[in-house]
Parts: sequence; C-alpha cells; structure tokens
Amino acid sequence: MRLDEIREDIAKTIRKDFYNPVIFCTPFTVEDLTDCIIMELIKPAFEATMKKKSIRSHFRDYGYDPDSPSDRMRFSRRLSYAQAYRNRQNEMLVSQYGYGHPALEPEDMETMEDKLTGHGLTAMQFFELVTMDKLPLLQNVVNKRLADTHKVSNDSFRKMFAEYDAYVSEFKAKATDDFTTVFYTYALYTLEWRYSLDLLYRCVEAAETFPGADAFCAATLLAGGLGLFPDNFGMPVTTENRFILHRTKLLPQALDESSRPVLRAVIYGCNRIKFLIKRDRQVAAVVAENTSLAEWADFMRRRYPLLDRPMLHEWPNNRIRAYRKLVSQMFLDSPKPPKK
Repeated sequence: MRLDEIREDIAKTIRKDFYNPVIFCTPFTVEDLTDCIIMELIKPAFEATMKKKSIRSHFRDYGYDPDSPSDRMRFSRRLSYAQAYRNRQNEMLVSQYGYGHPALEPEDMETMEDKLTGHGLTAMQFFELVTMDKLPLLQNVVNKRLADTHKVSNDSFRKMFAEYDAYVSEFKAKATDDFTTVFYTYALYTLEWRYSLDLLYRCVEAAETFPGADAFCAATLLAGGLGLFPDNFGMPVTTENRFILHRTKLLPQALDESSRPVLRAVIYGCNRIKFLIKRDRQVAAVVAENTSLAEWADFMRRRYPLLDRPMLHEWPNNRIRAYRKLVSQMFLDSPKPPKK
C-alpha cells in the first residue's frame, strides 16, 4: 500500500536526519511520531475531498429548520464565539513572541452571517458547529464557567460530562465504513486537540495516586497547544502538539518533576521534527494525490485506533474539584464576542 510506503519513508528520514537518543528516550517512539505526522498529512487531504454545501443543506441533514432565523443566529453565535477565542489566543502569541499563528486568523469575510448565508461549509466543518450546539460542556469549559461552583453545580457538571461521554461514545458505532471511520476518527481527534477534555481528566485521575504530582504542569506539557520557536534560519516555527493517541502514556514522566525537563525536550524535539517534515510540501502532495480513502481508514484501524479508546469518566467530588481547578488554569479568559 502506498501509504505504508510513505510511512516507512518518513520513519527512515527521522532515523537518518533527526534521530537523537534524548528525543526518543521515552515510550514515545519513532513509529509513534511517524503515525502522528501521517494523521496530520491525511487530515487536509480528507477535508479536500468533501464538497462544501450551503448552510441550508446542512441544516436539513441535521434536522434544523433552514428557514428559522433563531437557528441561523444560534449558529452564527457559535462561529463568532469560536473566532473570539482564537483571536484571544493569537493576541497572546503576538504579545509573547511577536508572531501570531495563521490557523488562528479570521477568514477573509465581512461577517459571520455572510458565512452562514452565502458560503458553504464541509460536512466536517458543520459537524464541529453541531457538536458545539449539542454539547453545553464545550462552551462552559472555554468560558471557564465549569470552574465555578456557583455557575455549574456538581450535579450539572456530571450531567454535562455524561452527555459528552454518550455523544463521543457513539462515534465508534457510527464508523461503519471507510468514510465514517475517517470522519469520526477526526471528529474525536479534533475534540481532543481543541479541548483536551479526556487528557485533563487523565491528568487529574493519575495525580490522585502519584505523590507530589502536579496535574497542571503535566497537562500544560502534554496538551502542548501552539508553539513558536526559531528554526536554524531564525524564522518562526509554528506548530501544534497533536499527539492525541499517544500522549497519555507519557503521563508518568509529565507528573514527575524530576523527569519533566527531559520530557519537555522530547516534546520540543518531536514538534520540531514534525514541523520540518510537514514543511516539505511534496510530502503532503504525495499523500493527497497518491493515497486513497480506503488506505486512510485502514491506517486508522491498524495504527491510530483512536475510536477504540474508552471515553467514560467517573466523578467523585474530589476529582470534580481538581478538574475545575485545572480548567481554570488551562483555558484563557475569553472575551465575549460582539453582539449582533
């Protein structure tokens, strides 16, 4: 299979040009990094295969009323809220490093209403909006209401997480063919990349039995977010840590203060390797032009079975308290988007 050959070539390149025993001294292997790179190469190729449809068409597909002003405005607010948070992230990067991240820039459109009425979205893009609409947990995390016991009671906290668990647990059952396998794998991948809800839970859970553990330091290190650092030519490198499938096996090192500096070098090194390989546009073109949907789905079943991970969470009161604190620490204070 062509994708397997590309994977082997990338692994050989890492070993030949980038291998450093310090970088690969943890359970995170060359093969793991290669699979993470493949996932990031498949994603834009997969998205490019999906035709953009009008918002009205998407509304019908998901049972929304295409003629309802309230539905249109609700989705407009979802878009505005998401962009407001991205703007806040970008402002922070500019203030710290002097550079923003291209992925955080707003699209070249006058208003979000224009996007809803005059521009199309892919099925994946609209599904992300539907997920925001159906899961109150997401907005309550981003605006940090979840961290406040006066705004979200423990019972409401558990209820929102139960809704989230049930929603994402359905992804596995819905992955019945090649397209849905890839679609729902990236649906879960994107949720964990943007919100890291399961990762934060694993950090809190593991810290309960790890003497002296710091869940915040562990989560910050493993969630990664946006990174900016100069390459050998003094140019800014922008990258995102999306080691979604593998990062929880690094929790012991992330929780241990004595091993954390080495793990920080590992993550820095892996992100840099990933960036340099992805910067070669020819690699992305080869994946997009010479591999198929069937290969992508097969790769995810064999090498990146994200949908097989259990996503259920248990919430004794002490764990809720620790999770609230972590949400307060991890997420930015997000300004409200302007009212329309």
